[in-house]
Amino acid sequence: MSATPAPVLLRPVLLAADRMRTSLRLGALVLVLTVPGIVATWAYTAEVNATIAFSAAEEEGTDVVEPALLALADTVAGRTADLAAVRDAMAAEPDLKLTTDIPDGAAPEVLAALITEVGNNSNLILDPDLDSFYVMDAQIVQLPKALLAAAEARTAERSSSRDAVAAQAVRAGTLSGAAESLRTDNLFHLR
Repeated sequence: MSATPAPVLLRPVLLAADRMRTSLRLGALVLVLTVPGIVATWAYTAEVNATIAFSAAEEEGTDVVEPALLALADTVAGRTADLAAVRDAMAAEPDLKLTTDIPDGAAPEVLAALITEVGNNSNLILDPDLDSFYVMDAQIVQLPKALLAAAEARTAERSSSRDAVAAQAVRAGTLSGAAESLRTDNLFHLR
């Protein structure tokens, strides 16, 4: 039986390997096998660092959302909101790149816009497959929507005109819808 000839592309490598000492062959083999290991390690490290950065952005977002929600609730209730705490939280998290300006006496709409911007810039409500999505949806979307509807209903002109009654009905529907979303989000989260 005769030996099968080596493939054409492999012949130059085999010719060079036949001329090498065994220790040099082993060194070349180790070098060739190390390259995929280095590439795999680099890819794994890059993925882990991206995951850590994603989670850090979420934590930074919650640090800003908390005082913003408290300020929004105080504003809607007619109390003096601690806007300095909101500004301090925003300044402490420059990586979020927040552009909303919080003037003294900020209207509820401004605070709700800030909460939405924080949610968008910090990855807080990206993945609806996670259980935490419903908690974040409640805090970033539904609660500000309900508070804004309550603020609009509180400040709406008291009139019996058809337009005023229709506007109040729309506000009531918005508030009812937000309350229902909060209720279902909480039920889902408790399962």
